[in-house]
Amino acid sequence: MRYCCAVVISVVLLLAACSPLSNAPGTPSLGEGQPTPLRTPPPAQPQANFAFLFAFGTCSTDVLDTFEQTYTREIDPGDSVTIPIALTGVQMATIYGKMVEINLFDYPEVFQIPVKEGETIGMVTPAPSYRFTVRSGEATKTVTWTDEIVEPTSPEAEALRELIQLLLQVVESHPDIQGLPPSNILCL
Repeated sequence: MRYCCAVVISVVLLLAACSPLSNAPGTPSLGEGQPTPLRTPPPAQPQANFAFLFAFGTCSTDVLDTFEQTYTREIDPGDSVTIPIALTGVQMATIYGKMVEINLFDYPEVFQIPVKEGETIGMVTPAPSYRFTVRSGEATKTVTWTDEIVEPTSPEAEALRELIQLLLQVVESHPDIQGLPPSNILCL
């Protein structure tokens, strides 16, 4: 009897281990060939060491760095201005909450909107580029994305755009950042 139970349990475990979880109904994916990894979800609240870097821009790059508590704006090619900046606890918790909501820790390191072969796409050029580096507890995640495809889109792209809009609202509303000179870098 013990032998029979051990064989049945072994077969069940083997079948479960071999089944393609990324094809299960309702299993979210991050594009073709980019299944959502199974892992322990991040805690609902940010860890004490939560920090992130958000680099963004189309032709120049601005960087909000909460690791170093700085904001850097590229003014001219090779010339930038860096100021000290600290976000409030509410801002940090709101941003972390959005990162958890969209499952940022499950995105691939280089995110791309999946496009099927032969599918018509709409693109924008120059396209904005984004880089997120996030630390919370033991987890660290970096995601980069050039948002050049406007059609078709994906739920993951729309979720990233929501996070970006939240971060841009925080940046644009900060009085110290509002006082910085604008970038003189033109797109060619």
